[in-house]
Amino acid sequence: MFSNYLKIALRNLKRHKGYSFINIAGLACGLACAILILLWVRDETSYDRFHANADDICRVLQQVKFSDHETTWAITQGPLGPGLEKDIPEVVRSVRVKPGRFQIRQGEVWVSETVWLADPSIFEAFTFPLVAGDPATALADPHSIILSEKAAARYFADGDPVGRTLRLDDRFDFRVTG
Repeated sequence: MFSNYLKIALRNLKRHKGYSFINIAGLACGLACAILILLWVRDETSYDRFHANADDICRVLQQVKFSDHETTWAITQGPLGPGLEKDIPEVVRSVRVKPGRFQIRQGEVWVSETVWLADPSIFEAFTFPLVAGDPATALADPHSIILSEKAAARYFADGDPVGRTLRLDDRFDFRVTG
């Protein structure tokens, strides 16, 4: 019975080539779009899920309206976080992060790097694993810095970076704490 259906389908494909192409191409495009949308939604809902309290973490966005258009930024004013903690009891803690370009000394060469400035409470809200150092006290000092494994290998290839110092913009000394 199946072979009979297969023969009839192949005959119809040969007889109506244009119509068959349109149907098969439409089906293929529809399936491809559905799969791509499914993969995109899966990716959007899966990143940063490794944090212990990922369901309780929110990001504040600012919607800005100009005369000719409007846009949304993930940029807000600095006092917003502490203000939300103070005025809204549901907000347990806030973390402010801000990128900045700094010149970092690497031997005799100065390298321009993006450094993320963050509140000490970042390790209370997020559970980033540290290879070395204590997350509870890593950013207690305003002149402390945490390096990624890649950056630690780049700046301190000769050993453990914890406790060592990096000079930023030839003005600030930061002690590596994690």
